[in-house]
Amino acid sequence: MDTDVGSFSLTMSYSSGSRREGFERVRDIVTRHRRAWAEQYLDTYLEQRWRTALEDVARAHHRHVAAKSRPPTLIQFAQFATTTANQWTGGDLGALYTAIGESAPTRQERPARLLPGGDGHDFARRVYTALGGIAVDDDLRMNQPEEAGRQWQLSCLAVESLRVQLHEALGQPPTPKQFGSTRLALVWPGGEAEGWPVFQHTLAALTNTNLPSERSDAGPTESHRDAPQSAGRALSKGANAPLEAEAVTVRLITTGAPVDVSAVLLTSHGRVRGDHDLVFYNHPHQDGVHSSTAAITAELRHIPADVHSIAVIASIDLEAQPTAVFDQQSIWRAETTQPSGTNFSFEPAPFTSGETVSIVVEIYRHASGWKMRAVVQGYDTGLAGLAADYGIDVEP
Repeated sequence: MDTDVGSFSLTMSYSSGSRREGFERVRDIVTRHRRAWAEQYLDTYLEQRWRTALEDVARAHHRHVAAKSRPPTLIQFAQFATTTANQWTGGDLGALYTAIGESAPTRQERPARLLPGGDGHDFARRVYTALGGIAVDDDLRMNQPEEAGRQWQLSCLAVESLRVQLHEALGQPPTPKQFGSTRLALVWPGGEAEGWPVFQHTLAALTNTNLPSERSDAGPTESHRDAPQSAGRALSKGANAPLEAEAVTVRLITTGAPVDVSAVLLTSHGRVRGDHDLVFYNHPHQDGVHSSTAAITAELRHIPADVHSIAVIASIDLEAQPTAVFDQQSIWRAETTQPSGTNFSFEPAPFTSGETVSIVVEIYRHASGWKMRAVVQGYDTGLAGLAADYGIDVEP
């Protein structure tokens, strides 16, 4: 239809079809181009990425050997290899050693595949539903935008749930730090403190695995930790108590700054046998001692004869909160439990000299059995000062 008004001309045209058909044509065009690009370039791109990452780790390994005249320990290797391990070997540092053609100093146990049926889409959908996810329609977006936003964040958590490969790599549920919870939107009023346990329990239920707090040797349950009457017999600084020759778990309940828990296996001379005797989130198992979320568990029947004691260490995560120290705002309480019913607890007075690390408990041999001591010895020199005392080489 043409209309002339003076020198002005307007032309209108009509076409058949629907907006849906137009969308589908565009979608098909984009899909064809994406597939063509992937067929031509994706394999090369991914190969270049993993080759570059492995070469960087191999160069760092060789630099260490050249400087120290010996290969790095697992702890030293983790300082420059963890990111690449998380990206390409599912967090398995041992597999990364193999990938660069080196022999790993220790072996990481890998459990069976956890993702049910291997269907990631179905697993993420079930996680979304278990977390309280619902269908989001235009009515919800228009009338309840905050709830719609929350549902979108739940869907993001469901996608992140596919990182159960970290559990497979570590042999146990990852800690919030290992999982990278700081980048997650844990949409509960209590933030990470409330949301992370909900998220973790959901993954455990859908993968048919147990959390550390649900195992008979892993200490009190969440409800126990919240109940003052279950805190056990209180110990004072320096006090000791007998232990049964079975699993013993030392769990920290912290307030304020984020705190990491580790353990050091020591000989009768108070020194490590080697750097592998430090048990922490990047080396979670050693000779019957393993770390889990905020806890250390020692299987006393499986501790080697040349290990005389085990020191449990609390250290502030200075990467997450660089200026934090153990003071009135950042404190911890320790709970020690055993399956037979042993239950002790103690809470130190706040430190006053800028301490960021503390020896929490010493588990030690006594005659033919075991005892524990509430040590509470702080360090204002950080992990480096403690490592020097125990003979651990943390120099990269």
